[in-house]
Amino acid sequence: MDWSLLGLWVVQLFAVKEQIKIDQPPASSSVSLSLAIIQDTMDMCHEAAMNGNVLSRQLSTAVHDEYVRTGSKAARYKPNKKDKPSATQPIILEATEKQKQALRNLNL
Repeated sequence: MDWSLLGLWVVQLFAVKEQIKIDQPPASSSVSLSLAIIQDTMDMCHEAAMNGNVLSRQLSTAVHDEYVRTGSKAARYKPNKKDKPSATQPIILEATEKQKQALRNLNL
């Protein structure tokens, strides 16, 4: 767990360093966006070498959004469960005389 925290701090330091260059306050830095950028960069390691300026530019834009939400973010995600039961009460029908006679004929 210590190494995980150390890794997060290093990623955040990289991002804050790039954001200070463009006069973004460090308080607006987003850890989750920075981590996603680093993960995407590591996923593309088998492709052509990425220019260091591209990573710097991406990390400099990893900031919290500035708009004010009017509702809760949690409200956008609906749980994956059914609220209503799919089965209803069974409908019980009484057999007609014709059906009863057909059953008696089968049991001979």
